[in-house]
Amino acid sequence: MSFNAEYLQIDLDKIKTALNSFIEKEETINEQRNCVRHLELRIGNLTATQDSIKIQGADLKAKLDIFSQHPDSAECPLCSTPLNTNECEKLSQLYKAQIAEKRMEYKKNTTALAEIQSQKDQLSIEIQQSENLLREMQNSALREEASLVQKMKLSHEADTESDRLNISLTDIQDKLENLSYAQDDQQKLQDIDNRIRGLNYKPEDHQNMYEELIRLMTSEQQNQQLNLALVELTKEQDGLVQSLEMNTRILKDIDQATQRLSKLQTIISEKDSIEQNFATIRLQLSTMENSQNDLIERLGNIEGSLKRFAALETEIDNKTNQILKLRSTQNIYQELAYAFGRQGIQALIIETILPNIEEEANRLLSRMAEGQMSLTLETQREMKTRKGEYAETLDIRISDELGPRSYEMFSGGEAFRINLSLRIALSKVLANRSGAPLPTLFIDEGFGTQDSAGRERILDVIQAIQPDFKRIIVITHLEELKEAFQTRIEVLKTNGSSKFWIS
Repeated sequence: MSFNAEYLQIDLDKIKTALNSFIEKEETINEQRNCVRHLELRIGNLTATQDSIKIQGADLKAKLDIFSQHPDSAECPLCSTPLNTNECEKLSQLYKAQIAEKRMEYKKNTTALAEIQSQKDQLSIEIQQSENLLREMQNSALREEASLVQKMKLSHEADTESDRLNISLTDIQDKLENLSYAQDDQQKLQDIDNRIRGLNYKPEDHQNMYEELIRLMTSEQQNQQLNLALVELTKEQDGLVQSLEMNTRILKDIDQATQRLSKLQTIISEKDSIEQNFATIRLQLSTMENSQNDLIERLGNIEGSLKRFAALETEIDNKTNQILKLRSTQNIYQELAYAFGRQGIQALIIETILPNIEEEANRLLSRMAEGQMSLTLETQREMKTRKGEYAETLDIRISDELGPRSYEMFSGGEAFRINLSLRIALSKVLANRSGAPLPTLFIDEGFGTQDSAGRERILDVIQAIQPDFKRIIVITHLEELKEAFQTRIEVLKTNGSSKFWIS
């Protein structure tokens, strides 16, 4: 193998190695594509989360607008219970805080979405650049490989032909220098030349002799001699012609060998061009190695990003699981809140004990009003919201000799009797249901609104219910009421202090 062929083989091996390395680069690009698909999945999840946050924010905004548009008649968006000003303000602040929290979460997700989208776009650009560069490098390497294979083939052929021609040329040159070619022919030619020189042959003499021969043809002996001489001369001429033809063939072979040698010299002269191509290929190979180093560095960065993404994904999964657990807990609490709220167990208990309260209250009220007043307790559903939802209310319907009237239409004394009967009835019913004794009943003021007959009836009621209680404590400033009780706790207010005694 020649020197050039060895270098061609070395470069060809390098190109084959580079082609094999492209397979690893393609695997790297495939891994990058997987990263892009993973980022697209995260973008889809975040987008869905953003849509959910928008819906939740719109729902909170709608609830907040209820309080903003109707501050004096607002109601709870969950149970439609009427709310006072303080409760409305608390719920408004709660909804505002939740809206602010949703905005922060939406902003945070938007930033994360932009970062992930930027990473995806950057990674897509890198993949496209890597694919283009890899395709260009592969095509270039394949072209160089084909070119090198062809050049190696030509180099091998040139080496073989050069060796053969060099041997042939050396042999021809030796033969030409030593006159060792066509020895027999040269010897014959030399003999002919010697004989010609010995004959002192001249063309003009030959012509004269020929003419003379013609003239002497009448002589048989001379004719035979001439014929013999003519035959001999003809043989010598034929040998000379053959020698000349051989010389011509030899010269032709020399010319052909010279032409082939010239071609070989032309091929050898292309050595500089081939070496330039080698230099170009080495430069391209160096460029490819630099590109490979850049890709390796990018791969390291991408692997680091993948690790960060994996950690974030794990964190997201954990947070998602926590959210699901919290939502489950929230649903349970909401059900419990509803169950223990006004629409739940409380409403059920109230509906159950209302007849007992109503019966006891009417018994007491009848005694205090001489049978002229009675009340009924009714639960009903009234339309309270624009959503078509119903809210339960408790109505107290009071009747006297004038017929049913609203609570506000009764006088202060009558309202006191109604209140007292309801409170005592409610206390007794609750005490009975709980199984706990209700030993003490406090009645604080309220007697000033009664006339003397009304006060007498209230005292009768107190005495009537006295067996139901261990003690009844009546707080009053009216002297005539004080006298109605045997045991009294007298309180006297002095300068800066008070004194009390039992009488």
